[in-house]
Amino acid sequence: MLSHVTIKKLIGAKELVFIPAVAESDITRVGVHLHLAGELLVIRSGQTVDLTAIGKVSYDAVVIPEEGYLLRPGDFVLGSTIEQCQYPRSIVAVIDGRSTYARLGLTVHQTAFVIDNNYEYPGGTVLEIKNEGPCNLILKVGMFIAMYHFFELSEPVLDTANKKYHRQFGVRPAEDD
Repeated sequence: MLSHVTIKKLIGAKELVFIPAVAESDITRVGVHLHLAGELLVIRSGQTVDLTAIGKVSYDAVVIPEEGYLLRPGDFVLGSTIEQCQYPRSIVAVIDGRSTYARLGLTVHQTAFVIDNNYEYPGGTVLEIKNEGPCNLILKVGMFIAMYHFFELSEPVLDTANKKYHRQFGVRPAEDD
C-alpha cells in the first residue's frame, strides 16, 4: 500500500492524476479522500433481474438537493465520486468507506472495491451506497464519503481489454458482461 509520501510524489510527477486536483488536506497517511457527486441513481423496486443477462434495469435519476438526500434504513442507491483518477499500470486503486459512517451502517461498496482500468484516461468511481443501519442518514454533495488506497502491483498491467466501464464519468448503472 502506498503511503502519503509516495502518493504526493506520484501526484507531483503527474503519474497519479486527479480531476479536479485533490487538496493537500485530502491526502491522508495511506490514501486520498473522495467526495460525493451530485447525482444518484435509485433502482425502481419490484423489478426482476436475471443476473446472467442483466439487460435493462429501470432507475430514477435524482439530483441531491442542498438539504441532502434522505437514505432510509435498507435503502440502496448508486452514486459517484466528484474526483476522477488516472494512475500508472503498475498501480491499482481500491475504494474504502469511512469507519465513522460505517459505524452508523453506511456502506459505499457492496463487493466491488477494486477500481480497474484507469490507466489510459481519468475515470470516476461509482459508489454502491446502502444504509444497513437503523437511522435515517443524509447524503450531501461534496461530503467526504470514501477513500482510495493505492497498491503497487508485482508487474504492470498489460491487458487493456476491460473496457466495460471505460472512461466512466458520473454515476452509471449496471451493464451486462
